[in-house]
Amino acid sequence: MSKNYEKNKKRKYLACIRCISILLIAIILVFVLVFMRLTSPEIELSNISIDNISSNTMAAKSPDLSMRILTKVSIQNPNFGRFKYEDTKLDVLYHGMVIGDVIIPKGRVRAKKTKHIDLVVEINADRLSGRYSGLSKDINSRVVKLSGHVKLSGKVYLIMIFKRKKSGEMNCSWEVNLSRKSIQNLSC
Repeated sequence: MSKNYEKNKKRKYLACIRCISILLIAIILVFVLVFMRLTSPEIELSNISIDNISSNTMAAKSPDLSMRILTKVSIQNPNFGRFKYEDTKLDVLYHGMVIGDVIIPKGRVRAKKTKHIDLVVEINADRLSGRYSGLSKDINSRVVKLSGHVKLSGKVYLIMIFKRKKSGEMNCSWEVNLSRKSIQNLSC
């Protein structure tokens, strides 16, 4: 009887080890599927306003348009780890050509948080240097269509052990109403 008792004791011991192993594997699998699933940060442009605008279609060389745009960029981190990003540039485009840009300084966004950055973009049509002739027509119609683009690259850090490269991209378009000196039809 003592041999059967020892065999049963060993079987129970091995069964407990198997159950604990399966439980640990299940916990690790849930952890990997839930917490390690990393997504790209979301970038949004909001609160756009115009400050200090001037336009002139009678300039000697080419039409003149200059303004200062005040905006807020929001970087949302949907991950369970912090997102650390490098310096990047927000470009303001007129028909695909850069007429203004501003540097977004490097920084980090904590897990499941959103960071708001206030930016000032100087817009100057002199950067077109005659490459697009429709600016006079747009200025005379008092509505100028612009767009913005930014690509934010960085790394998501999980438990100070794992790090994965992720990047987020934003493309927005809007119209500048020169008569009212306001932004309209913002879409991202």
